[in-house]
Order: sequence, then structure tokens, then C-alpha cells
Amino acid sequence: MIPPEEVAVLDANAAEAGIPAAALMKAAGQGLAASLAAHYLPKGAAAKGTAILFACGPGNNGGDGYVAAEQLRARCKVTVAVLLPPRTALAKAALAAFSGRKVRGEASLPRELERANVIVDALLGVGARGQVREPLRTAIGLINAAAVEGTPIVSVDVPSGLGTDCAVSPKATVTFHDRKVGMDERACGTIEVVDIGIPQRALTHTGRGEVLLIPIPGPTARKRARGSVLIIGGGPYHGAPLLAAVGAGRCGVDLVHVVTPPQVVPILAAHHPNLILHALGGDHLTVADLPRLTQLQQQVDAVVLGPGLGRAAETIEAIRLAVSQLVRPTVIDADALVALGPVETNLRRPKQPQLLLTPHDGEFDHLMGARPPSEEHLQERIAATLRAARRCGCTVLLKGRTDLIAAPDGQQRSNETGCPPMAVGGTGDVLAGVCGALLSKGLSPFQAARAGAWLNGKAGEAAAVRMGHSLQAIEVAESLPAVLLAHHPLWKGARD
Repeated sequence: MIPPEEVAVLDANAAEAGIPAAALMKAAGQGLAASLAAHYLPKGAAAKGTAILFACGPGNNGGDGYVAAEQLRARCKVTVAVLLPPRTALAKAALAAFSGRKVRGEASLPRELERANVIVDALLGVGARGQVREPLRTAIGLINAAAVEGTPIVSVDVPSGLGTDCAVSPKATVTFHDRKVGMDERACGTIEVVDIGIPQRALTHTGRGEVLLIPIPGPTARKRARGSVLIIGGGPYHGAPLLAAVGAGRCGVDLVHVVTPPQVVPILAAHHPNLILHALGGDHLTVADLPRLTQLQQQVDAVVLGPGLGRAAETIEAIRLAVSQLVRPTVIDADALVALGPVETNLRRPKQPQLLLTPHDGEFDHLMGARPPSEEHLQERIAATLRAARRCGCTVLLKGRTDLIAAPDGQQRSNETGCPPMAVGGTGDVLAGVCGALLSKGLSPFQAARAGAWLNGKAGEAAAVRMGHSLQAIEVAESLPAVLLAHHPLWKGARD
């Protein structure tokens, strides 16, 4: 089953893989028309007497209805009821291409429902959010009343209002590519899945669609609505927590806290006054610092543990205990990964086990007891990453020329963004901060790893255009806003 938020990701990644959204809508409309013809139209000339009403809303769900209506127009009596004007470019084009009978507004709906032998619910799709508003709320009530009188209702992709207090109750639902989360026969009637040509690459690789997972708070949102992150790092290396913090900040979080040794605090403060800095009790992390870390976790939405912590024996002991006490979604990176190896002994599940591990090959070796297969043996490398995710019980992002992301439930993606100049110290710290920021915004570890790897690689590509092999990790972090502005339709603050 597909979560609703993943549908837009699939559409965008399909377009990137060469199948544009218009082609997907055409295939959806054709599949819907074929299903309606097979189940509700008599054979031959008798079909001419069947009246099908398409009740269409403002989004692409309505667009699918318009395409299907045009497909059936010559075979039966087709009417489209335009309950709200099309809002998307695809839906506008689909309505313009429909050359049959149209009625507009809700006033004509009761009369058209009485005339119909079949009613197609194309009011709201999986992208709808919140409670159903007028005039669609009244339209759903009228459609359900027609169903009670015996007129068959067929919903497009999902029943309109699914999961709310005002939903269509169809006889059947024609859904596209796969069932969506929340669909069952009780709510949807008979479910038919139609293949619309989503390319395999859109299912196996990250793409620009991943950034659509990142939520944008509404216009009335207040401070902390965009997430807050705690970076636990530094000791022998002070650049690593700074890079992770800048990476997180450039992904649009509200607050970035950094816990680091006291000698590192003034260095970070001089570079970035936006950071909220907290000093450890000494020059490296120890068990004595854990009560303070537990307290700070309560102030944030996600944690990044590891950048630059070092491998002192006291630090390793503290990391292992810290992981067992985590209560926030957490990215575990760098020296923290080394401390956790071997995983069966040292990865104790936290109270809220939302972990994302981000190893390179050497850290993977420490964690799992063996290096992963080389990049020349990609399928074996993918299999090793999946095994690691199952053994750890959490998402694993194995960094490399092709980043591999695996979840413990068997989901997997490959990420091919990035470039050779990124093979420089610190880009992995930036990635850890990016993933921490995305966790703080409510993405799952698997989603955060996918979007984070894609974003980090794209930012590196953008920075390399300017810097070539002079690229430094901080320039990757500073390039993140440009990538988000280019690929997230609401990043500038506009409303859809």
C-alpha cells in the first residue's frame, strides 16, 4: 500500500524518469474508462442508453474523471458536473479537451444524479487534506443518497473524503498503481488496481519528488513549527558538529542546539551565532553528561549523535548508554557508529526506536563485522544494506558513489545524486545534519534518508559547478537553500 504523501513523490519521480504527469493522467483516465465500460456498459448499441455522470472536483482526481469521460463520450450518455473549477494545469487541460456535455456548480447536481445510471466520484484524491468543505461536502451527501437509492457509485483512486467524517461510500473504487493506505473493501467497495505505467526507476531510485515529502507549516504557524534539532558532537574534531549544524539549519529548521566540549563552544559561536550552544562537562563526552543530554532531548524534535565525538573509551561507553536512552528520532553517524559495533551486542533499542544509521564502508565494517561489497557489485551491496537494516531494526543509509537506503521492513532506494568533488571530509557530516532536520519535520527515518541523500547530493552538484575540485563541505551546506528553492514548490513561502 502507498501512503498518501508518497503519491506525489511517485508522480514527480516518474516524470524525472521520462513519464510526464500528463501521460500518467491519460493512462489513469483510459484505465478508468475501460473499467467502467467492462462493468457498467451493455454490449453493442445498448450502451448508448446508459447515462454516466462524472462528478469532478478541482484537482487531478477531477482531471482523471475528465479524461475518462472523453474516452466514453461516443459510447454512452456522458455528463461531467464541474463542482469547482479546475485548479491544476493538468485538470484544466483535461476539461478543455472534453467535448461533451458539461454542467457547472452544485445547483444542477441533484437533477443530474437522478438521471444517472452510474455515478463516478472524482471529487477528491489522495492529496486532499483536512475536513471536506463546501460545496463538495454537500455533493458527497447527495452522491451517497443516490447510492442508497440503488445507483452504483464508482470512486476514482480513493473515495472522496476517505478517512474523514464525510466520505463517499462507493460500490467500487478504481485505484491507480497500488492501493493507498486506508483503503479496504468496507470503505471502498470492490477495489480494482489499474497499472498506469509508473516506471521501475521511480520505485527504486530517489528523485526530485523526495523533497515533496518535506512539510511547510501554515501561515499561522509559530516558532518551532518547522522543527528543532540537537547535534551531539565534537571533541577531537570541532568542524564536524559545525557542518552538521549548518546542514540542519539550511534545511529550514527553527532551532539548532549543539552539545560540544567547552573548548569548542567559542569556535562554533564565532562561526554561526544562530546556533544554541551547550557545553559538555569536559573535553569529551562521558557518562556524566548523559542526564544533561536526556534533558535537552525534551526541547527538540530530533537528534544527531556522533559527528566528531572521537573514540576515547569513556566516549564509547557514553555513546552506548546514550543510544539506549534516546526518546527522539535520531541520526547515528560517524564515531557513534563505531561505538555501536558489533550491532548485536551494543545497539540496544531506545524507547522510541526511530533510528537512522548513516555509515560509510569503514563504519559499516565496525557496525556489522564485515565490509559491504564494493560498488562494482551493486546488487550484492544492496542486499548487504538490507540485511544490515533487518539486523539493526532501523533504517540504514550506506554512503558511497551510489547511496543505498534500506528499511527494516524491506523497503529500499538508491540515490545517484552527487559528484566526485564531494569526496572530501565533512560532506557526510552535512548529510547527517540534513537527515536530522528532516526527521525533526516529521519524516520517517526511511523518508528522511531518501530526501536527505538526494538533497545533499544535489547541493554538492550545485556547489561543484562553482568550485570544481576546490569544493569544501561547508559549500555543500550553503548550497542547500538553492536546491530546495528550485525543487520544492512552496519553499519560498507561497501557498498552493
